[in-house]
Amino acid sequence: MTTGKLVTRADYAHILIAAGVKIENINFSSDEYWCPSKDWLIDFGKWVKWDRPNYTEGVFVCFQFARMAAAEADRSALRAKLQNHHSFGEALVNDNNTSHEINLCLCDDKVLYAFDPQCCEDTSTIVPVGRSEYLPVKFRV
Repeated sequence: MTTGKLVTRADYAHILIAAGVKIENINFSSDEYWCPSKDWLIDFGKWVKWDRPNYTEGVFVCFQFARMAAAEADRSALRAKLQNHHSFGEALVNDNNTSHEINLCLCDDKVLYAFDPQCCEDTSTIVPVGRSEYLPVKFRV
């Protein structure tokens, strides 16, 4: 996560709003964010397979996968000794008229990527939000 660029909260907000997230549904924790490279996100997707539980209805579901991925991204930022929050966060999305929780990451190419941690070993699940089936409605970063 050492390669990337800083982005302001305002610039990040504009990108999220363009993706369909209402400003009142964005929970920011910083004034600036570190945006990693897309290569980092792809490598993270390959790495973060964890020895994780299987999906179990009512016990371990999509929001736990998204929380675990966000926590691992936080740990990655700590290991890289970043001085800023990173742009990897948790999102509630509408996926074919149902709610689902995934992660979104703004990369240094200023593209907002959807990342579904339930199938993170398949790097084709890392797609630009505008070209994915996901419509983000809430976001926490």
